[in-house]
Amino acid sequence: MHGVGVLMPDESKGPPGPFKVGSVRVYPARNLFAGDSDEVRVEPRVMDLLCALASSPSGMMSRDELIDSLWASEFGADEALTRAVSRLRRALREAGGADDDIETVPKRGYRLVAAVSPINEDDAGTGAGLSRREPGRHTRLIVVAAVIIAVIAVGFAMRGSFVNGPTGANDREEIVLAVLPFDSQSANATDNHIAAALADEIQFSLAKNNSVSVIAGGSAFRFRDQKQDLKAVAAALQATHIVDGALRRSEEKIRVSVNLIEATSEQIIWSTIVEHADEDIFAIRDEVAMAILAELGRDNSHECKRGAGQSHVPDPQAYATYLQGRALYRDGTSANLERAINYLDNATKTDPLFVDAWATLAMAELNKVQYDYLDPLEPVPAARRAAKRALELSPCSIDARLAMAIADWRERSKPVAESVTEFKGILADAPNSPTVLARMGMLFHEVGQLDDAVRMFAKGYRLDPLSANTAAFYVWMLHMAGRRDQALALASANQDRWPWVKNMYEVQELPRLLAEGHYDAAREWLHEFARREGPRPTQIFETRSLIAEFIDAAESGSDIEYRDVLARMLAAAAENRIT
Repeated sequence: MHGVGVLMPDESKGPPGPFKVGSVRVYPARNLFAGDSDEVRVEPRVMDLLCALASSPSGMMSRDELIDSLWASEFGADEALTRAVSRLRRALREAGGADDDIETVPKRGYRLVAAVSPINEDDAGTGAGLSRREPGRHTRLIVVAAVIIAVIAVGFAMRGSFVNGPTGANDREEIVLAVLPFDSQSANATDNHIAAALADEIQFSLAKNNSVSVIAGGSAFRFRDQKQDLKAVAAALQATHIVDGALRRSEEKIRVSVNLIEATSEQIIWSTIVEHADEDIFAIRDEVAMAILAELGRDNSHECKRGAGQSHVPDPQAYATYLQGRALYRDGTSANLERAINYLDNATKTDPLFVDAWATLAMAELNKVQYDYLDPLEPVPAARRAAKRALELSPCSIDARLAMAIADWRERSKPVAESVTEFKGILADAPNSPTVLARMGMLFHEVGQLDDAVRMFAKGYRLDPLSANTAAFYVWMLHMAGRRDQALALASANQDRWPWVKNMYEVQELPRLLAEGHYDAAREWLHEFARREGPRPTQIFETRSLIAEFIDAAESGSDIEYRDVLARMLAAAAENRIT
């Protein structure tokens, strides 16, 4: 029978209760199918599909009805439904169901053939020691808070050092470029910043091309003082080619020498010397990038290079100030971020028509959250102002578009499907951006497309292999997608470099338990966590107390109480009272 009170999830009431499909027990709030011997986790959208079919009096729904109910106006909904049906059939089969539980009705839709029945109380539990409560309305908030809990619990160790490159096979494209920071051959110390930032600009220009993979500057620039063994550098970054260079400034001219090096042989396969008047330094970036791509036989066309209609050449002093700000922004510390914002702001004041200065300023404002533990919405107005000005000058500015998209995402000012489309457009113009890939991964996770989310984070990790943040988020996403063996393997492989990443893997068990409604098990986990940490009375006590309140708030269903605890967590972190 169908229509036994199994309802589609209602955000005001939480997910539907457990039920059975044939012999398979179904737990919608946990995205879990349980058979006699096996348990199978599914994506939320797959669970929603089953609930929709089970709610139908006949078990039958047309494709149009399912798409309208589950995907609405999302792009690619027809293909998404086909994939979801395939995954639903496979999951039911793996949990002990029959091959024909879901029947295709030609030219109409799908029918749930297996009998649907309420689950009795004795049959409700799965897994020893897990609470049988169904979770409240805060699953989405718990997922958003997962990284906050993890970072608090492991002590913000992600600002540590690194040793060697990542462990894992090189499954990148044939051409993988790593641009190292250029050296300065000038006596002026300011030119050190300009040389490094110019290399960063060239990397950014190359990264807009989808015919090559380009290692993120955050990883490549760690080898500023380790260029003696380029083969080792290339191995650590898993790069096939290295771009290195030097800058010399004399009188009113600037001279940049650039080498393209084949990593395996360490042979220079191409080199050039570019000399421009000091005020033409802005032209060097794209000139060098296009020459490198041409040497590699790659397409160097890109419809979004500088933006539609942008012909403005920045003021030389503004550009020099911008390069200093960009170098500080790349450095990745709280103190240097503030200095970077000052430099970038001054560049916009010197030259109000300088698109890149406005766009980078917008991204720098948004990054305050990472270092100053602000409410994520606090920097949004300043970031929007800068991004808006950049887009007025050049609608194609990638960083400005990205800043606006991130601001929209933080404010939830657009439907998720629209945000996905927006980020896909940015990714098409910035295919080598770990930042865009991470945002895409978060959005895919939010809509339940966990395989796509993992794919985004995996590519981001390949492009930024020495970023602790990137590794940690990849571990987190693998864990949330149920790929715990892979998550543990990745965390263990990086243990010598970042011991805390493995701790973060362990900490992710807490938000998982909360998201699935296992509050008693979450309290047991917290007790064990505190026992392992040992006596660090003040800090550990406050951490434990706040997380205990967090669990209580999640169980209570009080949105106000829940958000209050999160706010106090951020405040404590900002005051360095938590480790």
